[in-house]
Amino acid sequence: MRIPVFVSDWQHECCGEMFAVGSSVAWRLGVDEESFSAKVLADEAPSWSQHLPIVDSLKDLSGYESGGTVLGTGDLRVFARIDTTLTLTDQGALVRGPLLEDHHVTVPEEVAPTLGVVKAIRKVAIAYEQGATPQDLVPAPGSARLTKVVETQRWNSDDDGRRFIGFLVDLAVDV
Repeated sequence: MRIPVFVSDWQHECCGEMFAVGSSVAWRLGVDEESFSAKVLADEAPSWSQHLPIVDSLKDLSGYESGGTVLGTGDLRVFARIDTTLTLTDQGALVRGPLLEDHHVTVPEEVAPTLGVVKAIRKVAIAYEQGATPQDLVPAPGSARLTKVVETQRWNSDDDGRRFIGFLVDLAVDV
């Protein structure tokens, strides 16, 4: 199965590992709680949704306000916090992508990483516009520019007035 995964700029540039098309990776994946990447990439992101069964329930996680649920099948594991907008049933939940790669704040270390192979990488840059106040900047609708790359770099420059925000990756996972 090919899954769209968003790797945010700050996570990758802080201490993420470099990867390339063809790389085998082990990433902790989470549901995009605010749907930021889904909103910004609505026209460009591959449409993906999958009903995933519950694999585990995590409670009393250190450093987390609430526990969460691990959904998955095969090598795919996706963490959803208890207060997520997903509708969880005894059978699982319908998860929509892109998913988020995380190694800092969203997905606890107790969640097994998803094993996969990188099939495509697109560098994502967006324009911002003024929001409700002069200090409030919001992504400009339809401004996302995706540029195919074969490998990632630690530091990425902005692109033609657009700010680099991360990478959109097609990840092949055995399910």
